[in-house]
Amino acid sequence: MSDGKKYYIAVIAASSLLFTYLHYSTTSEAHSLHDIYRELYYIPVFLGALVFGLRGAILSFLLGSVLYAPSIYLSWTERPALEANKFLHLFGHGMHGGHRGHGEEGEEHKGHGEGAQGEKRKKGGHRCC
Repeated sequence: MSDGKKYYIAVIAASSLLFTYLHYSTTSEAHSLHDIYRELYYIPVFLGALVFGLRGAILSFLLGSVLYAPSIYLSWTERPALEANKFLHLFGHGMHGGHRGHGEEGEEHKGHGEGAQGEKRKKGGHRCC
């Protein structure tokens, strides 16, 4: 595994842990901050998708889910619809990241057999590593 890929793995893990720390260290009354922190979990999933494709998106999503899911249970309220919304958001988060990762893998394979355009994509591809 190249140093570039190791770097991205570290960034994905560190950002997931940072967002989790922010989420758990904020008081439960700060609903707007929790909403922001929940959205930040998209960043590692998209980074995983861009760098590693579908597999990276899924693994990044699973890491974020494992870190975030206990907060749903810890903050469970008398309003089940609100908690269901959090689970649906988590599910949508994974679907969106997986779609992005699948798209990245599709772009990688699209260049094969397309003559000069395909060759151009192979040489100057959008992947960083």
